Formats: sequence, structure tokens, C-alpha cells
Amino acid sequence: MVESSQSPPGSLPATPASIQQGNALSATMSSWRVAQASLISQSRAAPPSPKGRGLEDGYTLTDTAKSVGHAQQAEAPPICVLDGLTGELLCCVPARQATDGRSLKAAVQSSCGIPKASQRLLWGGQGLPDGHLPSDLVRGGVRDVRLVRVEAPSWNVALDRCAATTDAGLIPPDLRDDLWPTGGFATSPEDYTLLHQRSFALALVVQDGCALRLVHQSLQAEKQVVLAAVRESGLALVWASEDLKQDREVVMTALGQDGRALEFASHELRADPDVVLAAVEQHGEALQYAMGEWCSLDRTLALAAVRRNSTALKLAHFALLKERDFCLDAVKVNGDALHYVPDCFRGDKEFVLAAKAFWADKESYQTSALLPERAKEFVEGAGFRAAEENQQN
Repeated sequence: MVESSQSPPGSLPATPASIQQGNALSATMSSWRVAQASLISQSRAAPPSPKGRGLEDGYTLTDTAKSVGHAQQAEAPPICVLDGLTGELLCCVPARQATDGRSLKAAVQSSCGIPKASQRLLWGGQGLPDGHLPSDLVRGGVRDVRLVRVEAPSWNVALDRCAATTDAGLIPPDLRDDLWPTGGFATSPEDYTLLHQRSFALALVVQDGCALRLVHQSLQAEKQVVLAAVRESGLALVWASEDLKQDREVVMTALGQDGRALEFASHELRADPDVVLAAVEQHGEALQYAMGEWCSLDRTLALAAVRRNSTALKLAHFALLKERDFCLDAVKVNGDALHYVPDCFRGDKEFVLAAKAFWADKESYQTSALLPERAKEFVEGAGFRAAEENQQN
């Protein structure tokens, strides 16, 4: 005789579906209890460290996080330490030896013989702390770290203050009064003396080229200081002395970083085709700062600017914009220039075909979905207009 299963008094009869759901719930609860017990045992096995993570936030770094961090550092490429003034490679530090700022400085001292107290390591426009390195650097981002020499460790705090200041220039402390604007970050009086020192100015402009505005006027006329500044920010050329704005090496260095620095070069260099070419190859819209008809009417310079930025076509000389051949060449070197050709050429079928040919090359490594929608619509619309005009003719 088969015994039938009976449900407990006061409960609904058990069904196969409810039995399966109950088993699944029991398994889930068991897994959760096991996970909780594992976390509790890990927290007891790894007591909090009084030193924390070195970030002064009161938290601790678990053994699991440490192992993951070491694994990421082992897989990351080495850190390249460059001379902040010349950009030359000083040494390469394996990621495993650069667990924090102190170990990185110790590795540099071992390789280059530069004492740790004299090192200031820059990454991402900021000084690296002695504690934990930025996560982007640890994960294998930009691995180039610049090294500048400081005469005293106290300079690190002063350099950070000066880099954060919003003053337009070096203002003597005795000229500040109650009417002086209090907004932003002013240069502190204790930094005023340091900004007259050449070595301090060099360390500052390597970190922030535009801080050239803060150093003493005599240092703004020193070539090495200005070269270090424009190498970091080409637009720092605006604060260089008038003599250095005529210096070809200084100006070409600035244009290599930002072509728009051509605006602050001397009139003679702004009329030099070689100098203008270097500027527009870095930033096409620097064409607007070229001087003299020799540069303004140069087709090579104009096409080089359009190749870099299609919007540079709007800055070309009006005499060139009247030439059909020039405008067609501009569309051939940059299909986006079709947006900026004169209206009389926009319905020309040959212009549309030139733009389509330009984008056809792009489609070889980009799908049509990634192409700029504005360019696609414009090309298609121009093609329809060209077809209609051809039929009318």
C-alpha cells in the first residue's frame, strides 16, 4: 500500500512546482550564508592596519585588493622617467618596483644617482605624492613621468601653490590692499621671493607652462626658461620677452605644441612660409594669424591648413575662394570642407564626387554608422541638387 504524503495542518497542499521553488530558495540561502561566513573570516584574518592606505582616508587595503593591485602592476609596462627640461629618457622603472611614490623615487635614485630629496616627479600636470600613485598610472595609462630637480623638499608645496594661482602676473605683496580682488587663488607673499629664482622658475614652468606669467620679468627674457614653458604649453609664448618672440627656435618649439601660438610670434616670423606651415600643420585655424600676401595667397599653406581642420577653409584668402580648382582641391584633401565652400560650388557634381571619394577611404576602416551624420546628409543633399541642375542644363 502506497502511503500518500500529507501536508502539515493549516498549510496548502504541496505541489511539484512549489517543492522546486523551495529547494531553489534553500540553495540560495545556503550560498548566501557561505559567502557571509567567508567575508567574516577574511575580515578577522586581516585586521585593519593603523597606517591605512596612505591616502589619509581612514580605510584599509585588504589582502585581496593588494594582490589585485600587484597583478595590475605586474602586467603594466614600465614607467619611463623623462628629463623635464629636455624630454630625454633618463631611465625606465619596472612597474613592480614602482608601488608608490617613494619606491619610484628610490628606483630613480638607484638608476640616475639623483637624491630623492631633489626629485619632483610630474604626471598629468601635477606632482606625484610619496604615497600611492594615481590609479590611471598604475593601470598602465600614460607611463611618461617627468623629473625636475628641486633645491629643497619644501619647494613641492610652493610649486603646487603657484601652479594653482589665478593671478595674471607677479604682483608685489606691498601693492595688495583691501581693494585687491580676493576671488581665486592669489600668489602668496612667501612665494614672491621664490619666483625670482631661476631654478624655481624652471621647475614651475615645466609643470605649468602658462605659469611663465608669474615669474620675474628678467626670467621671461631667459631662453631656457621660456623654452621649458612653451614646450609644456605653446600659448605661454605670449608672456615671453619681445626678443624671444623673434627667436626662431623658441617660436618653432611653441608651434610644435600649439599652432595657435603663431598669434604671439613676431611679425617677421608670421610672414615666414616655413613658420606658418609648421603652425597650420599642428592646428589648421592658425592660418588666420599668417601675415603678408605671400603667405595668405599660398595655396600650399591653405591646403595644409584645410587638411588639418576643415574649418580653416573659411579663413582662406577671398581670392583663393573664388578659384574653383582650389576649392575642389580643398574638398579632396578633407571631405568636410564641402560644408564651407562658396555656395556657387556646392551644387557642383564634381565636388560631391570628391567628397564621396574622401569618405570612401574612411569607410575602409570605419563603418558608415560612425561617419558624421552631418557630412553624410550634406553630401547626399548636394548630390541631389547637382543631379537636378545637370538635368535642367
